Amino acid sequence: MTASSATQKMPRMVALRGLVAALAVTLAACSTDEGPAPSPPTAVKGSLYLERTEGGGPPDAPTQARYGADSFVVRTHGPRAIITGTVRPAAARIRLMDRSGRRTARVNVAPDGGFRAVLPDLPRGKVVIFDLTATVHGARPWKAQIVGARSSVRGVFTAPDLAVPEQDSTPPTAVLLLQADARLVTSISPVRPGKEPPVRLRSPAIALTAVVHDDDGGTGRIRASLTYIRECRDPDTGRRTTQPATRHFPPSEIARVKLPPGGRAPVERVRRAAVRLPTQTDCVIRGKAWADATNASGLESFSDQVPFVFRAGRSP
Repeated sequence: MTASSATQKMPRMVALRGLVAALAVTLAACSTDEGPAPSPPTAVKGSLYLERTEGGGPPDAPTQARYGADSFVVRTHGPRAIITGTVRPAAARIRLMDRSGRRTARVNVAPDGGFRAVLPDLPRGKVVIFDLTATVHGARPWKAQIVGARSSVRGVFTAPDLAVPEQDSTPPTAVLLLQADARLVTSISPVRPGKEPPVRLRSPAIALTAVVHDDDGGTGRIRASLTYIRECRDPDTGRRTTQPATRHFPPSEIARVKLPPGGRAPVERVRRAAVRLPTQTDCVIRGKAWADATNASGLESFSDQVPFVFRAGRSP
């Protein structure tokens, strides 16, 4: 290498070293600006948008929740109640069940931590106590007690009618109640990624109740639906076959549901359906059920899906 070429390359090498040093300083600054990675939570925190039971709960409600949990009360005239709240972190898993273990409310948690659920089958003039537990691995759980109190006034509760507005930008609330083996499981709109395990059925009989509620625009239609895949094994050949099935109550419609503005529409509609799954031996049925709702202005909503599994009796 000649002295002339070496002299020409030295400024380039110095510039390259300077560029690397500047890049290192920039990366270090970015790292400092962002700070260290957030530490995992030590405790789950939550709140419910309900009144507390201390000093104002129902006469037969407990004055304090067990295990040091927060205690709240929800009052209703009908057989079910919608509750809302917030949980932090939003990735917490929430379990909500009554003390008897017969009523389970699947909690619908949004990405921002807001959640909602439906408390089912509230008897008239009595209270039902639900225990809520929110957990995240390695953190102290959040616990709350909810006292569901229904009015003791006799008579059938009916939601009022209202005038259909010119415009309605909010979809209705869709609710599904799945009853099987004396157990009740509820879900509510909107649809979220599934985290809960399927409901394991001990008998093939399922009762579905779908509810649509819209208190600012009126309701148009409510439908209960389920779909499943039946997987069977031939006892002679051992070969497995699958067969899908879908059922809607009432059947699907092509026409869009939309009521004229100014007309009257109920705030709530209910649809009930009874389903009996096939009981062929050596078969497993895996499916899901949901409610789809339309308000008076044609806006749609779907409840979160409730998965279920039923294993028919095996041949000897």
